[in-house]
This record gives sequence, structure tokens and C-alpha cells, in this order.
Amino acid sequence: MAVDPGALSTPALLDLVDGKWASWAGLDPLPSAAAVAEQLGASLDATPIGGVFAGSPTMFRRYVTPRSSPPAIVWFEGDTAVAIQVDDARRAPGDGDLPTPDLELESSVGPSWRQLVYAGRGLILHVPQDGPIEHARLVIGLPPGTVEQFLDDPVRHLGGERRLG
Repeated sequence: MAVDPGALSTPALLDLVDGKWASWAGLDPLPSAAAVAEQLGASLDATPIGGVFAGSPTMFRRYVTPRSSPPAIVWFEGDTAVAIQVDDARRAPGDGDLPTPDLELESSVGPSWRQLVYAGRGLILHVPQDGPIEHARLVIGLPPGTVEQFLDDPVRHLGGERRLG
């Protein structure tokens, strides 16, 4: 996938962090750190922090928006954002209908959770097994892909193996 240092469709990153999951179409083009800051504001971190994302060493920065608590985490390879992570996310009031997921899998965050995969939209939601989708233990925004790409990617195991710093 080509890297475009320009802005992602405004305000896609902010919408994802703020719980507007129905409109997320994927991290495409992959935004630069400057484009991320343009949408989410200044990072809490003066310099990127080392971490492990989907089994690979990488760097991340944390961002706070009025609705994000705890901060959203944006994972970078160099100056390019490759994923956005929102822990303990609440769905925004009035968010549109979510389509049927491409896959529904067990979640690694625990037995009472399920993982909804929208591969073509680059969206992964770890939500309760039962009830409406109003809360997610973990939301991951990625570049859009295929179900096969998702199944071959270590990101499908996120939830139990994330390590920061």
C-alpha cells in the first residue's frame, strides 16, 4: 500500500476515536504523524515510545480527544501511522448501523467477549458476547484488506499480547 503523507479523509481518525465506528472506511491512505496530529491534536508524548504491536517492535504515540479515555494509541512505522488503537471505547450516540462483520471470532480479551472483523473496512471490534454494540474493550483501525490477509496477520490475536514500552 502506498504511503500518502497527506491527510486521511477528515475527520476519519477523530471519528474512530470518538466512537463513530459505522463510518470508518480504513486507514487509507496511511497518514503521516503530522496528519494524525492535525486530526487528533498534539500527542501526549514528546517523542514516540517503543512498544510491540501485533508481535512486531514499533513505536506509538498517545492522543486525547474530548471523548477518549484512556488516550488513543497510534502505532507508527517511521513517520507513518499503521494502526490506531482505542481501549475501553464507547460508541457515539447516533452512530449509524454497523454492517454484518466479515468474521466473528473469539476474542483474546476474555471469554465474555467476541471479535468482530470488518476486514474490508480495516476495523476490528472486541465487544461483549451479548447485547447491543455500545462498548468495545478494544477497537483497532487498520488499512482495509481481505479476510485472508486478516487471518494471516498477527493483529488478529491482539487483546492479550499487546505490550507498551
